[in-house]
Amino acid sequence: MIPNKLKKVINNDPEDIEIFIKKVNFENQELKVNIIVSGYDYEKQNDFTEEWEIETKNYRTSKISFNFSSNIEILTEHSLLWEFVDKHSELYFNGTTNQYEKLFTDLYKVHYSSFQEYASFQDTINKLQEFGELIQSGNGLLAKGPNKLLENYGKILTKHNIKYSIIGNNTPIFWNGNEAVGEDGLAKLLFIDDSYIIADEFMFIEKDV
Repeated sequence: MIPNKLKKVINNDPEDIEIFIKKVNFENQELKVNIIVSGYDYEKQNDFTEEWEIETKNYRTSKISFNFSSNIEILTEHSLLWEFVDKHSELYFNGTTNQYEKLFTDLYKVHYSSFQEYASFQDTINKLQEFGELIQSGNGLLAKGPNKLLENYGKILTKHNIKYSIIGNNTPIFWNGNEAVGEDGLAKLLFIDDSYIIADEFMFIEKDV
């Protein structure tokens, strides 16, 4: 959890807060990130600078940007967590359409609305570069991924009068440092504006500046 001291700083006036990632260290399957938080304290009427080290427990993945930020939050529900907390399956289609370019665009919009630039469309769609040929074949594997995403794709297929089925419902796995284990739904998402880290827990340690 985010310490109350840090929460108070961030919630005080986000427009006057600057946060940047000073250092990133990956060791023993875990991530450590040092951040510098600076701004103006209206209660004490002075400028301040704090350094915090964020340690992870059961680290999964991350996207780190060294741009200045103004907010930190931890989320337990977000589409970026689907890969780790949702069952995984395969989406098969049966049918075709002459408007496969429109279908492609509609599927992409669904993907982007969920993940923005954080996850690649190519990671879920089968044969992305040959999408037109795939659809015109009349049936086959369209996508792999979390059920929630595949269900959203399925709604688009239905709008284009294409039938579909979702097969699998498998529990995702991750490497815990010793072995591959099934996900238990505990993964959380730490956002620092356009940076994010996914892990089970985050420990904040204040450092001397």
